[in-house]
Amino acid sequence: MANETTSIEEVRLRPHFSDLTTGQLNGFGLFDELMQTVKQHLLEEYSTQRIKGAEYSKVYLGSMEATLQNAVQYLLGIGTLDLQLKKLEKESGWIL
Repeated sequence: MANETTSIEEVRLRPHFSDLTTGQLNGFGLFDELMQTVKQHLLEEYSTQRIKGAEYSKVYLGSMEATLQNAVQYLLGIGTLDLQLKKLEKESGWIL
């Protein structure tokens, strides 16, 4: 959290690819973490036979696409916030 002596330059809001994924099934990127949760939900539905056979692959693919899209959008939002805060700091002369 920023205080009087911390400039917005010191706060890391610029997303990096590793924030999205570390490229591993049990990675620590946002997409990785969200997919681990999605998989647990899908496994529960599959185990109780609410999703069967070919439906599973359709639901899995749809879930993966939605999760990736939302993770990317979230990280882009952080990048946009970073730029907006820098602009506000520059225009106002305030240290945020």
